[in-house]
Amino acid sequence: MTNPLVVMRTEEGDITLRIYLDKAPISGENFMRYVDSGALNNQTLFRIVTPDNEEQARDHYIQALHWGWRAKDANDPRPFPQIPLERTRDTGLRHVRGTLAMGRYEPGNSGSEFFIMMNEDPEMDFGGKRQPDGQGFAAFGQVESGWDVMDRLYARAEKDQTHLRQPIAISEVARVD
Repeated sequence: MTNPLVVMRTEEGDITLRIYLDKAPISGENFMRYVDSGALNNQTLFRIVTPDNEEQARDHYIQALHWGWRAKDANDPRPFPQIPLERTRDTGLRHVRGTLAMGRYEPGNSGSEFFIMMNEDPEMDFGGKRQPDGQGFAAFGQVESGWDVMDRLYARAEKDQTHLRQPIAISEVARVD
């Protein structure tokens, strides 16, 4: 099984991602459906999470770039069904700097939102404390290049992590041939 490369084009530059279809086929194939359908084109980086801008007091704070498909209005249905949580316990992948993972609130409601880790964070893995259920998040890819772009994007964090006054445009997310 080939692990494809995907380029994410942002206004700060390009980030190239390796998608691990061999280790995380459920999450990886879901992501590739969004890529191949064009559903991630003309979207935004809509959340930049830092220890200083978390919405609520937590035992554990993260550092991540959050992006993906977002509904434009109530009549804009999710392009694909939600998928089950693919645990790091099963894939062997870990949340390290540059890991691409699936956003979720509870197991089974993943599918259209993704994040890139800014640092190593075992609390995001299975058994970690970021989610009360201890199930962690589904890691399924890794930044291959564009580390400087990732850092420039992160530097644009605002006080309100979820409602960026200046959302950051993602013009295209596409396979690299």
